Amino acid sequence: VAFGFASLDGSSVHEQQTELTMKAGSRERVLHFEAPVSRKDIICYVRPLSSDMIDPGILHAHDFRQLTPFQQKAALVETRPDGQDLIVEIEAKSYCHGVFLKTDKDCLLSDNYFDLLPGETKEIRVAAGKETTVELNMPG
Repeated sequence: VAFGFASLDGSSVHEQQTELTMKAGSRERVLHFEAPVSRKDIICYVRPLSSDMIDPGILHAHDFRQLTPFQQKAALVETRPDGQDLIVEIEAKSYCHGVFLKTDKDCLLSDNYFDLLPGETKEIRVAAGKETTVELNMPG
């Protein structure tokens, strides 16, 4: 896994890597790392290195409303058909909280309310959405 912290605006990232093994059903601590958790301009995280099936663990030391104000920056980098579905790829330039897609039709999305780390990309599948228009939204 990779773990560390990043500035909310994405301008700096402090990251390390380690191997991590966890027993099924375990609730034991498997990782401890130092981070300046008193700062309100960072987000701490743990993310898998090789799996797009597992979302990063985002660790909030403060309520989102108490964080230093910043501009959330993300963009739709690609939309492409996949059979009758639509694949939407989103890339974050900053930490993005509460990301969701609006569609012009009633569609089922593989995920539709999530956070992104700076530099993270995420693919969303819009079931039977080949002819659907999507719009990226975030609070603020």
